[in-house]
Amino acid sequence: MKRALISTVGKREGIDRVVLRSIQEHNPDLVGIMTTPATREQADSIEEKSKSIEFERYEFIDKDSIMQCYKDALDFIEKIIDKGYDSKEIYLNITLGTKPMSAGLALAAVTKECGNFTYIAGERDSDGIVKKGCETVYSMNPNIAVAETKLDKAKDYFNNHRYKSSQELCQEIINLVGEGAPSEQAKKINDLSKGYLCWDLFEHKKSIDILRNTLNENEFTETRKKRIGGNIQHLKKCNEDIQSEAKVGENLVVDLFSNSLRRYENNKFDDAVARLYRCLEMLGQHKLWKEHNLNHADMKLDPEIFTEKQLSILRNWKGRNQELKIGLKKVWTVIEWLEIGNNEKILKKHGFIKILNARNHSILAHGSKSVSKDTFNKFRKKIENLLRQEIPQFESISQKSKHIKLD
Repeated sequence: MKRALISTVGKREGIDRVVLRSIQEHNPDLVGIMTTPATREQADSIEEKSKSIEFERYEFIDKDSIMQCYKDALDFIEKIIDKGYDSKEIYLNITLGTKPMSAGLALAAVTKECGNFTYIAGERDSDGIVKKGCETVYSMNPNIAVAETKLDKAKDYFNNHRYKSSQELCQEIINLVGEGAPSEQAKKINDLSKGYLCWDLFEHKKSIDILRNTLNENEFTETRKKRIGGNIQHLKKCNEDIQSEAKVGENLVVDLFSNSLRRYENNKFDDAVARLYRCLEMLGQHKLWKEHNLNHADMKLDPEIFTEKQLSILRNWKGRNQELKIGLKKVWTVIEWLEIGNNEKILKKHGFIKILNARNHSILAHGSKSVSKDTFNKFRKKIENLLRQEIPQFESISQKSKHIKLD
């Protein structure tokens, strides 16, 4: 890949040695010299001594203005990029010229994500010029600083459950700096984001595999290991619930509740309420299976369990394929029959009717309205109370179903 070097130039005699040393260090295909009216002769000398290399020049408008020097450097870097050079293969020598010139070039390099800063130092003569043969080249990848800032943003995305955005930013960091600490950290966050995104999308088995591999291949504190390990154990239990005959279970119910809370944190109230609705439905289906050995997906019309009137209602609920699959209101109706006769309506008792009506009129259900934050909180509180009542291990399961936070 082609490489370019951009260097500022000073006006003292012999200063060309510093630029020539930088050319020797980086072996560029093109050298861009940023001059002032007072340094044109030094630029001529550098070109004369490096005839085999292509040169470009750009003159600073105001060598004492950091902002103007930044704009000039930015413009020059863009011109080099337009000549077919990748920004990561543009190197900068910021040793010479006024401090605003060096600062402006450095800031522009960070903005355009250029490859490397070079500063040449060493023992100096009475004129302040590094003595011949004493030059030491110091280099730094400016993108390390950019990467650190991006890492903080990636962590912020992760902690706000924006896992796809976190992944994309981590990939930018890896592409930006290649090998090194920021890249290793970005890879770890990227892998975690993949795992927790799969979990958020209910891909429990895939999430288990990714998180287990991430845990094995990276260094974590003991506390973090324990938290991720707890998450993996919870996901395994959710997967077992999915693989069970009834395809429901208390872990999956609580997991769905926790998922709704994450949607709420992202201000996605319609999505959050849709998950709470399914959570209430799944809780009833779990209760029907666990306590009455009845599968919501294939209800048996057993006259020893149901009255003739109830059997008639159940027959009317059958679909076209004659399978009896029951949803939220119907599953709780059956539970009412089995547990308390027809004397008490469970959903009405717990105050769900108005909230379910609000959900049914939402744009993600059957209506055109958006769900409010207040509606979600009312629904959440009522479901949480019912979950605590029906699932003794709710608190323990809830803790393991919470996603980790990065610091």
